[in-house]
Amino acid sequence: MANSPGALPWIEYWYHAYREPIGIKITATNLPLLRQNLYTARTESMDSDLQELRLVRSPLNPDTEMWIIHAQAIPASAAVPKQRKRLDEDLNDI
Repeated sequence: MANSPGALPWIEYWYHAYREPIGIKITATNLPLLRQNLYTARTESMDSDLQELRLVRSPLNPDTEMWIIHAQAIPASAAVPKQRKRLDEDLNDI
């Protein structure tokens, strides 16, 4: 996994995304494990501010990227490829 335990504490990914205008994208080889670790960290933090963030598998790189984005950043028509590409370009890599 590109961002393995020890790279950053799991909760820091949430806080990093929270501080960004749109969110972040994380590259990993095991997305189910990444998702599990991230959700566990958010739940254990009990920080209600983080509930506005969404964990989304990248529609452009669904096998290797996970996005943590602000809910309001998700376009109403998220299935439109042009909007997904623009969102992907605006996200900060981590």
